[in-house]
Amino acid sequence: MESGLRLGVLGLGRRWHHYQPAMAAMGKAVRIQTVFDCVANRSTEEADRSECPAMGGILELVEREDIDAIMLTSGGWMGLWPLLQAAHVDKPVYQAVSPVVDEDRIDALRASVPGARIHLAAWPRLRFLVRAFEDRVVEAIGPVNLIQASWAGNLGADPLRSPAALALLDECSRLMGLRPQAITASSIPDRPDMACLTVEFGKGNVANILLYSSSMPHCRLALQAEQGVAALSLPGRLSWRNAEGRFDYRLPRGVAELASLEGFLSAVEEESFTDLDSLFCGLDWLRATRVSRKEGRRVVLGVS
Repeated sequence: MESGLRLGVLGLGRRWHHYQPAMAAMGKAVRIQTVFDCVANRSTEEADRSECPAMGGILELVEREDIDAIMLTSGGWMGLWPLLQAAHVDKPVYQAVSPVVDEDRIDALRASVPGARIHLAAWPRLRFLVRAFEDRVVEAIGPVNLIQASWAGNLGADPLRSPAALALLDECSRLMGLRPQAITASSIPDRPDMACLTVEFGKGNVANILLYSSSMPHCRLALQAEQGVAALSLPGRLSWRNAEGRFDYRLPRGVAELASLEGFLSAVEEESFTDLDSLFCGLDWLRATRVSRKEGRRVVLGVS
């Protein structure tokens, strides 16, 4: 786009601050056209900083004719309702909010606007590390066949309804290069804030996932492959070992967000968005974990 992608930003809280350096690095490729936040002074401050108008409401922003795309960086009380509104006026959305925060609206979106243009970027740093693994490491250690993953932090009352659970299911599938075939979930006695998952991908490939609440947050994935091992951890480290030695990569600050924004811009320009059923299939897998835990059985995916 000659004049840059004209962006309307919805949500100006903590997540938005992570994107500000990346937005600056995009230069003239992206222009903040208008902003809105439920907290009025945030809208005013960002509008002054970006030299753009602040809108008084979500629909007012979404329906502006001088907006090419929407960037949704906060759920809050509105959930993913703005996602539906943007889809109804055929505007692409950069979704930095996990689908888990409003699963019903994701279902409504898939049913009513299957051609919606959504770029899911709810865990950009983990996604960037996984892509770095694909680019830098797979050739060195071979295909992954076993993953031991854990995520600790503020996961809410039920870890199987947390963004962390969905992120790990999605990225384990990407690392395996396969979709899950069966899932078994269990809880720990006296620890409702903890859940264990065994995810089977076929061909003997398995991911074991542990989710639990903790005041000391961490996310780590240990990978076993045919010719070596590797590990990914947040906020941004990728390490691996094979017969040639040990190697380490550190993710520079802001690079993941910048890469994700560049991917969104390319998708808009090339009209190359992922279809919604593929984009949000992780929600179907996550729901299967809840069925497995409730009924105490292994759930085979794709079989009712």
